[in-house]
Amino acid sequence: MNENNYSQSNINIYLKRFFGFTNLRIGQLEVIQQILNGKDVFACMATGFGKSLCYQLAGIMLKGIAIVVCPMISLQQDQVNSLNKINIKATYINSELDFSTICNIKADIQNNKYKFLYLSPEKLLSDSIKEFLLTIDISIIAVDEAHCISQWGHDFRPSYRDIPKIRTFLSKPTMVAFTATATQDVCNDIISCLSLRDPFIYIGGSNRPNLEYKVVSKHTNSELQLVSILKQQLCQSPGTIIVYVCKKATICHLQQFLQSHNVKTVCYHGSMTKNDKDESFHQFMSSSADVILATIAFGMGIDKSNVRFVIHYDMPNSIDNYLQETGRAGRDGMKSTCILLFSKQESNKKHYFLKNEQKAKYKQMINYCNSKLCRRAFLEEYTQANKNYLCNANIDNVNCDVCMECDAKNVQPYSVITKTNSPQKKPTSNVSVICTKIHNKKSPISKTKKDPIQLFQNGVSIIDCALYTKLTEQSIIQKILNSIIQKDTTDAHLEKHVSLDSQLLLKTNINKYGENNLLKIVQESHVDWNIAKLFVELNAIQT
Repeated sequence: MNENNYSQSNINIYLKRFFGFTNLRIGQLEVIQQILNGKDVFACMATGFGKSLCYQLAGIMLKGIAIVVCPMISLQQDQVNSLNKINIKATYINSELDFSTICNIKADIQNNKYKFLYLSPEKLLSDSIKEFLLTIDISIIAVDEAHCISQWGHDFRPSYRDIPKIRTFLSKPTMVAFTATATQDVCNDIISCLSLRDPFIYIGGSNRPNLEYKVVSKHTNSELQLVSILKQQLCQSPGTIIVYVCKKATICHLQQFLQSHNVKTVCYHGSMTKNDKDESFHQFMSSSADVILATIAFGMGIDKSNVRFVIHYDMPNSIDNYLQETGRAGRDGMKSTCILLFSKQESNKKHYFLKNEQKAKYKQMINYCNSKLCRRAFLEEYTQANKNYLCNANIDNVNCDVCMECDAKNVQPYSVITKTNSPQKKPTSNVSVICTKIHNKKSPISKTKKDPIQLFQNGVSIIDCALYTKLTEQSIIQKILNSIIQKDTTDAHLEKHVSLDSQLLLKTNINKYGENNLLKIVQESHVDWNIAKLFVELNAIQT
């Protein structure tokens, strides 16, 4: 085909021909077009959202062979097998192959028999491979699991930081980098370390709409609790379950316990032999076992479509790890559940013994478990991808436990709020201002720059003020003023837009706890923070 003819229609033709899909997901088309046009690309896409498809489809359409840098042999083999099954010629060169086999593969590549060559970063930078790459036509160099290059990310691989050397050596190829989980700092580090040239950057976030997130209090008898959860889940939906455990000793104990309760279980951890790992992996992929108990050694690249449940028996060390591990659920797009067993005592003990550089990341996990904010919104805010996502915006009604509890109480999820010793300030009334904004603008209110101390009158601080403010302002539209704002709305008329029962309860609790104790007013009245705030202000005005 014409090298410059990379229209959406032509991309869709190749998509249908090789992968059987009729449509690309959000972000995929942009990324593919940029690669085809010779642009360096960095893309952060949620696990299961098709980041591999981006460089694979581009590699098929471009002249020459695509080099894919992949950290694990098992992942290389899995991707090569998947491509060969759909008649896309791919191969790998790794330490498990003998010299004769490698020579034959190189000869076939020089004869244009392959479109993809998978290499580890160590193999990529070996002298023999570097010299060989000079003899072939390379279309792109794709770096998969690019977070491995950053010392601030999880699964750090020092060899990844040497990848830019190959570009200097080869001078020409377009370089593209993909990851599923990365904070803004890690994203910037990846782009810098790989020396990407004026790259096109796509940040798709971590959100998986089909995943349901739950944090469950861990019982004293956690083994029986796990058995109960597993049997309940296996009855609800067929599919494999991954249970992540921190210590291999705990895995061995749990395996015996689960099998004694008739739960088919296999193990996977770093101390196992390669043959034992391969056997466990085979049983997992073939679904001959109901449950696999695994440490983080059961890592990236695990691609099984019908994992319905991912359970964390122990809390992960970071949100990055949590996103990576929960991302193995529901890769077929079907509803799947992620359950984290949380023990305050265990987490505090572990936090105490962690090294200083690990404490901050672990503390973020503790905040996630303790938060009263939508789980999805918390994770999206962490990755700095989407500050406005809520579970109840999902048309499939796949919620988190926080939002389900809020739905039952008919309130909006809010963030964790703590009191401070800041001096209390009497704020000026902003009821009219807010009502005017809503009355004159039907679209969602933009983010306010108000000081939270001033906003809440009694000196409270919040985790993530920007997101909280957005949520509370939206609640005004949804709960108070939806389709009932009158042209003559004023401070005095505001209370007309709240039910009489809510008015009475609010007034009662304002009188009971005083204007300064907003926390108690909210808790006892079962209303949104901003509703209570407006009534406190209104009460002050009228008195």
